[in-house]
Amino acid sequence: MPKVRKAKDAVEAILADANWSERLGELDSLGLKRVSGALFSLILSPSPALRWRARKAFGKVAADLDASEPEAGRTIVRNMLWRLNEESGGIGWGVPEAMGEVLAASPRLAEQYHSILLSYVREHDGVCHGNFLDNPGLRHGVLRGLVRLAEARPELVARGAAHLTRVLDPGLAAERHQGSPEQHECHDARARALACRALGLAAGNLSGQALETARSALEAMLDDRSETELEGEDGIGEQTTVAAEAQRALDTLTG
Repeated sequence: MPKVRKAKDAVEAILADANWSERLGELDSLGLKRVSGALFSLILSPSPALRWRARKAFGKVAADLDASEPEAGRTIVRNMLWRLNEESGGIGWGVPEAMGEVLAASPRLAEQYHSILLSYVREHDGVCHGNFLDNPGLRHGVLRGLVRLAEARPELVARGAAHLTRVLDPGLAAERHQGSPEQHECHDARARALACRALGLAAGNLSGQALETARSALEAMLDDRSETELEGEDGIGEQTTVAAEAQRALDTLTG
């Protein structure tokens, strides 16, 4: 059996175990560079739990590599960026979320690459930034990645608060633009809920005009009863509404 296939099977067996988090140390013995290749495959698993665990494992692997071989850690991130590039020929499913885990786990990689993750949802005055992802599913992934990064390093996500408040612009709600030429710029309920959550997590690092802008954007969402599902622990879906996420974030701003 080819080495790559053996590594994938070994990593999958670890992640499928009920005690998977306690077994992550076993990845080191498989060769971290080889493991990273297996994880790129496993973040596409049809199993929500396995996808979620593979992303968590990516964080450990990248952080370990960055500590021992910094260039190898950067190579993982660059590989992720390539997979999100149209020239790669792929779609990049699961990659933004995995990148969020990697940046959450490694302070050095986070400082170097957080601005690129933020740039995938960056819009300004109606003009999309060159990195803006026009695939709604991939934008969901970026926002999930930013939520994860905000949990670990809220100060970095706070630097992109303006991009997140743009997601909450009522004029860009997907429901108002179905079938229109602007649809690729629109944001649906899941995107708005994720942006609210990320803003709430980063709230402690906002001040001045950025804080007031975030507050106003969140208050505008309090009447948005659109329902959506956000990913929870082990990939389990959690039902919520945009309004609920906005209120939770506002509670953080005023707490």
